[in-house]
Amino acid sequence: MGPRQFSKFILRTQRGIGIVEALVVTVIVAMAALAFLTLTENQSVFLKKTRQTNARDQLNFFLQGLIRDKSLLMFSAQHPSNVKLRECLGDPSTKTEPKCDFGKQSPLYLVDLTDRTFNKVWTAPPETPALYDEHAQGCDPKERAGMCRFEVGTTFEPLCPKNVATCPRPERIIVTYTLKQIFSTNTNINPTQLRSTTLSHGHTFLYNEPPVVTSLPLKIKLSQVSYLKTFDIGLTNPDPSQELSWLTCDSTDPAVLTQCLPSTVQGKMSVTLRLRSFEPTKAIKVRIQIANNGPPPNSTRIYEIPLDIDPICLTPWGAEVEDGFTLTAYQRPLVSASENCLGSTRSCTNGTLSGIGDFNTCVRKVPANCSSPWGELVLHGQSRAAYVSPTVPYGQPCSQETRSCNDGSLSGAYQYNSCIVAPPLNCKPPWGNPEVPHGTNVSAYSAANVNYGQDCSIVQQFRTCNNGTLLGESNFSLQNCTVLPPRNCNAPWGAQIPHGGNLEAYYVPQVPFGQSCRVGSNYETRRCNDGVLSGSFSFQNCAMRPN
Repeated sequence: MGPRQFSKFILRTQRGIGIVEALVVTVIVAMAALAFLTLTENQSVFLKKTRQTNARDQLNFFLQGLIRDKSLLMFSAQHPSNVKLRECLGDPSTKTEPKCDFGKQSPLYLVDLTDRTFNKVWTAPPETPALYDEHAQGCDPKERAGMCRFEVGTTFEPLCPKNVATCPRPERIIVTYTLKQIFSTNTNINPTQLRSTTLSHGHTFLYNEPPVVTSLPLKIKLSQVSYLKTFDIGLTNPDPSQELSWLTCDSTDPAVLTQCLPSTVQGKMSVTLRLRSFEPTKAIKVRIQIANNGPPPNSTRIYEIPLDIDPICLTPWGAEVEDGFTLTAYQRPLVSASENCLGSTRSCTNGTLSGIGDFNTCVRKVPANCSSPWGELVLHGQSRAAYVSPTVPYGQPCSQETRSCNDGSLSGAYQYNSCIVAPPLNCKPPWGNPEVPHGTNVSAYSAANVNYGQDCSIVQQFRTCNNGTLLGESNFSLQNCTVLPPRNCNAPWGAQIPHGGNLEAYYVPQVPFGQSCRVGSNYETRRCNDGVLSGSFSFQNCAMRPN
């Protein structure tokens, strides 16, 4: 019942019942509230006591595991404040002999292996113990004032059963932890005082000679371009029967992935680095520690290799260039056939690319070939003879020019690659066929015949054929000439006298009586010669007149 309900209840009782009854009810309610508060307080104390008891038990279980882990003890030697432990274990890699305070407890820090720097610890010496809260979680008094409930202190004690003066190294190391509840008289903080716990565990040591690193890179460089690198580490294993193994193989920054494997080369181990992210300003180290599988302690010291993440330069053509590298760049990607590609050197220095030139290649233009009008490919620099016409008439020269190819352009204008002089033409004579071959002649006549007794040569001419033209006079147009046969003669009286024939003819047809008709003055013999009758007498007969 809350205060408000209680007031309403009192008002109702004042109206309905007497004062005595109201006082009784008030007392009963007050006693119930007191009982509830007591129960709540007791429950809170019980929960705090239970949490702290559970935290103590959890811490004991956890701490027992820590002091039993020999490897953790060996790694804890790398904590900066574990000077006594490092001196007691010695360092075979540097030939540092162990130096122990045998039989004495020395401060010990047990490191948290999840911390790459080995600075974070689970436990600390009793003088400066590690603190935990009532949930068994680490407690920083600066951040959580008044919340720390437990403190844990650890020590180690080296033992040597032999004469202490001659013992070269510890044969046993006793690790002891003490878990205490931080004292407080305030029961709200510590409802009960828990007993402290002290537990020890002994580790035995059988020593062997650890491997020695004989060769190691002085520095490693990675970049966005060379983001993967593999190298070998030279080793000497004093005991070849023991196999080599990695104790530490990492980097001081998660940006660099580290992988260590056996090398294919005898006496070497292989390390591969891969850059996951790019931050050139980071200072990173690669850490390497190698052991063999003999009994611990056998680890060498951690070797650290500086690793630089170099900035890169981006070229105008999109390539990435590592710092310190140079390249040749060109201002033009293509030059003519008569020009030379002129390159300049560009250097990448701290992310800045010096020099000029926006192209990574330059090609001298290959001069183009030419195509001739007749379909032939003419190479650059070559020439061809060309002609204005593929043929010319007989007796005429072929007109020629030289056409040269210069980067795809063919000089000149002639369109043909050959020229033939046409053969001479025959001549067609006036009389038709046959044709007269060029250079020969033919006999031609100006008249088809000549008279008897004449020769055709008087009307003949030899006409020569010259490339289709028949030379000579055009009136000599006949192929043949014939000598005409001799003609007969017509006597005055109409008779036909054959060629070569004779006839007698008289001057007068009558002569006086007593005269003879065959008198020389009246008589003659007429001869027919090719139609021409010699003589002139015209009478066939002659008679004497009668007396």
